[in-house]
Amino acid sequence: EMMSTEQDGEDRLKKARFLRVLRSVVPPADECGCAVVVNGYENAEMGMAGLCHGVHLREREAAYLKELRERWAVDKKLTSDRYGRILIGLSVHSVDAACESVDFGDRPDYFLVGTA
Repeated sequence: EMMSTEQDGEDRLKKARFLRVLRSVVPPADECGCAVVVNGYENAEMGMAGLCHGVHLREREAAYLKELRERWAVDKKLTSDRYGRILIGLSVHSVDAACESVDFGDRPDYFLVGTA
């Protein structure tokens, strides 16, 4: 029980630090026309809270494309000025993975091609 409470406290501190970094990076990025994205589905909530421009998903997270696009669109201030919507990237390791990603009801804005 004690270990769980300590771990919860550490997790909250990590999230608070992450959010502080996001909120400090987004304004200057906006000024110079750069996008800020968080890495991984598990960080999407923090990205939304930090007003970043999007999220980069792992290949195995492609099924979350539509959900993230819809959740992010609920709050219009979270859309990227340049693209008018959340920026979603997807790591892929094959042509098939890239093609299959559109089967989830949305498509990524970009692919990051990793090791094949």
